Parts: sequence; C-alpha cells; structure tokens
Amino acid sequence: MLSKPSIPCSQIVQVVLDGLNSMLRLSGDDPTLCQLIEECGGLDKIENLQSHDNQEIYRLAFTIIDTYFSGDDVSMNMTSGTADTLPLIYILSPSVLTVLAPI
Repeated sequence: MLSKPSIPCSQIVQVVLDGLNSMLRLSGDDPTLCQLIEECGGLDKIENLQSHDNQEIYRLAFTIIDTYFSGDDVSMNMTSGTADTLPLIYILSPSVLTVLAPI
C-alpha cells in the first residue's frame, strides 16, 4: 500500500504551489514570507519548476516568481516575527519545501 502513492506527484506539487501562492497573496506587502522562502532554498526550487513538463506547474511557478520575487523591493533583511507570522515559519520548513523539488 505504501509502495505507490495514490495521488500523482505533480498533483501534490500543484497543491503546494497553490497554497504558497495564496499565502504570499495574503501576506500583502510584508516581505517576511518571501525572505523565509529564499532563505530555506524555496525560491531555487520554484525556479526549477519553471522547466516542469506539466504546464500548470510551470504557470504557477512563473506566476509566483513574477509576482512576488521579480521586484527590487524584496529585501534580504529579516524583519522580526510576530504571532501572526509564526505559523508561516512552520509551514515553510525545509521538509515541506522538499515537495517542490523537480519530479
């Protein structure tokens, strides 16, 4: 039962990208989430997904990078976390972002 996943890997990646896109949209102008993604290597993984065979994954990866990471306003300085940002830190742990690795 555990030898073959019942959900295709590309579907999992798509769900993770959709969730990440939603979190980024809800974070508004606060750069903390973008910084967390960059610091744990998530941006590199999202960039790698732009060469994915699945066009929907490519589109989501492109949209995330174009919308949230292409401007000069993304600062590399971490701002202090608040109680509102703490759940995002747990969501963006490296183990979760490994799902974004190319398949």
